[in-house]
Amino acid sequence: MEQTASAAYPNILVAETLKKAGRPSKNAEALVREGAIAILSFQTSDGGFGWWSGGNDPQLWVTAYGLHMLKATSRIVDVDVRPVERAKLWLRAKQKNGRWGDAGRTHGVRIDSIALTAYVARALGGDAKAADALEEDLAKCDDAYDLALITLALHASGRDSANRAALARQASGLKMPGFASKIWIAAARLSGVCCEKKR
Repeated sequence: MEQTASAAYPNILVAETLKKAGRPSKNAEALVREGAIAILSFQTSDGGFGWWSGGNDPQLWVTAYGLHMLKATSRIVDVDVRPVERAKLWLRAKQKNGRWGDAGRTHGVRIDSIALTAYVARALGGDAKAADALEEDLAKCDDAYDLALITLALHASGRDSANRAALARQASGLKMPGFASKIWIAAARLSGVCCEKKR
């Protein structure tokens, strides 16, 4: 699934850029539509998304990724809301105490509960229970990537304003070499935690 989605995402970005520039492209829209059809082939009968097309072994993070892709696709072309709602219901059924803890099979990559909860909450377009849990996690977050995901999840949940000072304070205490600082800065700008661009 992730290879299909990753191949489809550049088409979404190109189509979105052309649309914003006032030059929408039917060809680009057709490629986005094809990508959505391919992504939907990974949805299982219970609403989750699995690694393989037509499979029946949904994985949590793959489902969040599929949902994220369908939402991005919907900015360009119409997407049937039924598969989107089924994926949301599947994800919410896996939530415990505001968190998601088991990512499913990940090719050996460990996804911690903070990152997973933040990623899923953002894919859902926000989640109040997850936002409560992430607010608790904020003070102990010592990873720039996790902090960026928390920032985006709180933004999607409408909680970034209330946590703006705490997010900025936590970020100021982290060592963020190279790419990690770029991830944090991008998330912070998007959510309004900081908005000054370096010149």
